[in-house]
Amino acid sequence: IAGTVISLYLIHAFWWLSMPFILAFIICFVSKPLLIKLHRRGLSNDQAFLVFLILGFLAILLVILLVLPWVAMQLYDLREEIPKFWTSLELFLRESANRLEQKFPGFREAGLSESVATGLDSFETLLVGKWLPDVAYLVVSWIPPLLVVPYLTVFILKDGVKFKRLVL
Repeated sequence: IAGTVISLYLIHAFWWLSMPFILAFIICFVSKPLLIKLHRRGLSNDQAFLVFLILGFLAILLVILLVLPWVAMQLYDLREEIPKFWTSLELFLRESANRLEQKFPGFREAGLSESVATGLDSFETLLVGKWLPDVAYLVVSWIPPLLVVPYLTVFILKDGVKFKRLVL
Protein backbone atom coordinates (compact mmCIF):
# COMPACT_ATOMS: atom_id res chain seq x y z
CA ILE A 1 0.00 0.00 0.00
CA ALA A 2 2.81 2.40 0.86
CA GLY A 3 4.42 1.78 -2.54
CA THR A 4 1.16 2.59 -4.31
CA VAL A 5 0.69 5.78 -2.32
CA ILE A 6 4.27 6.87 -2.99
CA SER A 7 3.87 6.04 -6.70
CA LEU A 8 0.66 8.05 -6.94
CA TYR A 9 2.30 10.98 -5.15
CA LEU A 10 5.27 10.90 -7.53
CA ILE A 11 2.97 10.69 -10.56
CA HIS A 12 1.07 13.70 -9.27
CA ALA A 13 4.23 15.64 -8.41
CA PHE A 14 5.88 14.92 -11.77
CA TRP A 15 2.81 14.89 -14.04
CA TRP A 16 4.75 16.47 -16.89
CA LEU A 17 7.12 13.50 -16.82
CA SER A 18 4.73 10.69 -15.93
CA MET A 19 1.80 11.58 -18.21
CA PRO A 20 3.64 10.88 -21.50
CA PHE A 21 4.69 7.47 -20.17
CA ILE A 22 1.16 6.66 -19.04
CA LEU A 23 -0.30 7.68 -22.41
CA ALA A 24 2.42 5.74 -24.27
CA PHE A 25 1.69 2.61 -22.23
CA ILE A 26 -2.04 2.98 -22.93
CA ILE A 27 -1.39 3.32 -26.67
CA CYS A 28 0.93 0.29 -26.54
CA PHE A 29 -1.68 -1.72 -24.66
CA VAL A 30 -4.33 -0.85 -27.24
CA SER A 31 -2.10 -1.42 -30.29
CA LYS A 32 -0.35 -4.61 -29.15
CA PRO A 33 -3.22 -6.89 -30.36
CA LEU A 34 -2.87 -5.38 -33.86
CA LEU A 35 0.84 -6.15 -33.88
CA ILE A 36 0.21 -9.70 -32.67
CA LYS A 37 -2.46 -10.21 -35.35
CA LEU A 38 -0.09 -8.93 -38.05
CA HIS A 39 2.66 -11.20 -36.75
CA ARG A 40 0.33 -14.22 -36.84
CA ARG A 41 -0.54 -13.45 -40.46
CA GLY A 42 3.07 -14.06 -41.39
CA LEU A 43 4.73 -10.67 -41.07
CA SER A 44 7.97 -10.40 -39.14
CA ASN A 45 8.10 -8.20 -36.06
CA ASP A 46 9.79 -5.41 -38.02
CA GLN A 47 7.27 -5.63 -40.86
CA ALA A 48 4.33 -5.62 -38.43
CA PHE A 49 5.84 -2.63 -36.68
CA LEU A 50 6.27 -0.83 -40.01
CA VAL A 51 2.62 -1.49 -40.89
CA PHE A 52 1.64 -0.14 -37.46
CA LEU A 53 3.72 3.02 -38.02
CA ILE A 54 2.19 3.56 -41.45
CA LEU A 55 -1.34 3.08 -40.07
CA GLY A 56 -0.57 5.43 -37.17
CA PHE A 57 0.85 8.05 -39.54
CA LEU A 58 -2.22 7.76 -41.78
CA ALA A 59 -4.53 8.10 -38.76
CA ILE A 60 -2.71 11.24 -37.62
CA LEU A 61 -2.80 12.60 -41.17
CA LEU A 62 -6.53 11.88 -41.37
CA VAL A 63 -7.12 13.70 -38.10
CA ILE A 64 -5.09 16.66 -39.31
CA LEU A 65 -6.87 16.85 -42.66
CA LEU A 66 -10.43 16.21 -41.47
CA VAL A 67 -10.73 17.23 -37.85
CA LEU A 68 -8.41 20.22 -37.63
CA PRO A 69 -10.26 22.33 -40.24
CA TRP A 70 -13.55 21.56 -38.48
CA VAL A 71 -12.08 22.53 -35.10
CA ALA A 72 -10.66 25.72 -36.60
CA MET A 73 -14.09 26.65 -38.00
CA GLN A 74 -15.72 25.92 -34.65
CA LEU A 75 -13.17 28.08 -32.82
CA TYR A 76 -13.68 30.90 -35.32
CA ASP A 77 -17.46 30.68 -34.86
CA LEU A 78 -16.99 30.57 -31.09
CA ARG A 79 -14.79 33.65 -31.24
CA GLU A 80 -17.52 35.44 -33.17
CA GLU A 81 -20.37 34.26 -30.92
CA ILE A 82 -18.86 34.81 -27.45
CA PRO A 83 -19.23 38.62 -27.49
CA LYS A 84 -22.84 38.31 -28.72
CA PHE A 85 -23.61 35.71 -26.06
CA TRP A 86 -21.95 37.74 -23.31
CA THR A 87 -23.82 40.91 -24.35
CA SER A 88 -27.20 39.17 -24.39
CA LEU A 89 -26.49 37.43 -21.05
CA GLU A 90 -25.44 40.71 -19.47
CA LEU A 91 -28.54 42.47 -20.86
CA PHE A 92 -30.80 39.66 -19.59
CA LEU A 93 -29.31 39.76 -16.08
CA ARG A 94 -29.48 43.56 -15.86
CA GLU A 95 -33.09 43.65 -17.11
CA SER A 96 -34.07 40.86 -14.73
CA ALA A 97 -32.54 42.75 -11.81
CA ASN A 98 -34.37 45.94 -12.85
CA ARG A 99 -37.71 44.08 -13.12
CA LEU A 100 -37.19 42.48 -9.72
CA GLU A 101 -36.44 45.91 -8.23
CA GLN A 102 -39.64 47.33 -9.76
CA LYS A 103 -41.73 44.44 -8.51
CA PHE A 104 -40.17 44.09 -5.06
CA PRO A 105 -39.06 47.27 -3.29
CA GLY A 106 -36.77 45.29 -0.96
CA PHE A 107 -34.49 44.48 -3.88
CA ARG A 108 -34.28 48.17 -4.79
CA GLU A 109 -33.35 49.06 -1.22
CA ALA A 110 -30.71 46.31 -1.23
CA GLY A 111 -29.24 47.67 -4.49
CA LEU A 112 -29.73 44.56 -6.60
CA SER A 113 -29.04 46.29 -9.93
CA GLU A 114 -25.78 47.77 -8.68
CA SER A 115 -24.74 44.41 -7.25
CA VAL A 116 -25.47 42.64 -10.54
CA ALA A 117 -23.58 45.29 -12.51
CA THR A 118 -20.62 45.13 -10.13
CA GLY A 119 -20.63 41.32 -10.20
CA LEU A 120 -20.72 41.19 -13.99
CA ASP A 121 -17.90 43.71 -14.30
CA SER A 122 -15.73 41.91 -11.76
CA PHE A 123 -16.45 38.53 -13.39
CA GLU A 124 -15.44 39.86 -16.80
CA THR A 125 -12.26 41.36 -15.36
CA LEU A 126 -11.46 38.14 -13.50
CA LEU A 127 -12.16 36.01 -16.58
CA VAL A 128 -9.99 38.02 -18.94
CA GLY A 129 -7.34 39.04 -16.41
CA LYS A 130 -6.80 35.84 -14.46
CA TRP A 131 -8.55 32.73 -15.76
CA LEU A 132 -7.90 33.11 -19.47
CA PRO A 133 -4.10 33.42 -19.12
CA ASP A 134 -4.09 30.45 -16.72
CA VAL A 135 -6.02 28.31 -19.18
CA ALA A 136 -3.76 29.38 -22.05
CA TYR A 137 -0.67 28.57 -19.95
CA LEU A 138 -2.10 25.17 -19.06
CA VAL A 139 -2.77 24.33 -22.72
CA VAL A 140 0.69 25.50 -23.80
CA SER A 141 2.40 23.63 -20.95
CA TRP A 142 0.80 20.36 -22.07
CA ILE A 143 2.18 20.55 -25.62
CA PRO A 144 5.83 19.50 -24.97
CA PRO A 145 4.97 16.45 -22.85
CA LEU A 146 2.40 15.31 -25.41
CA LEU A 147 4.93 15.59 -28.24
CA VAL A 148 7.04 12.95 -26.48
CA VAL A 149 4.21 10.35 -26.46
CA PRO A 150 4.71 9.03 -30.04
CA TYR A 151 8.44 8.57 -29.48
CA LEU A 152 7.88 6.73 -26.21
CA THR A 153 5.21 4.56 -27.84
CA VAL A 154 7.55 3.60 -30.68
CA PHE A 155 10.35 2.85 -28.22
CA ILE A 156 8.15 0.73 -25.98
CA LEU A 157 6.69 -1.23 -28.89
CA LYS A 158 10.00 -1.70 -30.68
CA ASP A 159 12.52 -2.13 -27.88
CA GLY A 160 10.39 -2.56 -24.77
CA VAL A 161 11.31 -6.21 -24.25
CA LYS A 162 15.04 -5.48 -24.66
CA PHE A 163 14.79 -2.57 -22.24
CA LYS A 164 12.92 -4.71 -19.73
CA ARG A 165 15.64 -7.35 -19.88
CA LEU A 166 18.32 -4.68 -19.48
CA VAL A 167 16.67 -3.11 -16.44
CA LEU A 168 15.64 -6.33 -14.74
